[in-house]
Amino acid sequence: MDRKKNVLIIDDDQDYVDAVKTILVNNSYEVSVAHNGKEGLEKIITSKPDCVLLDIMMENQFAGLSIVYTVKHDPAHEDLRHIPIIYVSAIKDLTGSRYSFQPPDEDVIRADEYLDKPVEPRVLIETIERLTRCRS
Repeated sequence: MDRKKNVLIIDDDQDYVDAVKTILVNNSYEVSVAHNGKEGLEKIITSKPDCVLLDIMMENQFAGLSIVYTVKHDPAHEDLRHIPIIYVSAIKDLTGSRYSFQPPDEDVIRADEYLDKPVEPRVLIETIERLTRCRS
């Protein structure tokens, strides 16, 4: 029997967390949750999830960009670099635009993928599966 993949949701919006957690559990994922960046980074380090869904902008000082930098670029955490991180953000809804994560946004710290909120369940599952396929 295959091991269930663990997805860590890092987001400070409880309604969003509840909705996405339901989608993931119904698709046979184990789900853990962190409601702020500090807690999220601690869970990444200790549990090494198969995938992280990460809000870019949270209401504390340690937001999504800091987590991606730490996981993907900090030499002290090279053992975490293989963990796929998916930005899931409502920046587009809030500002009318979004990070392109392509030039000229070269200075933006990139995650492995970017999805706009509200995320379509099928797209979310397909993205997680694509990014975690090699880790099964």
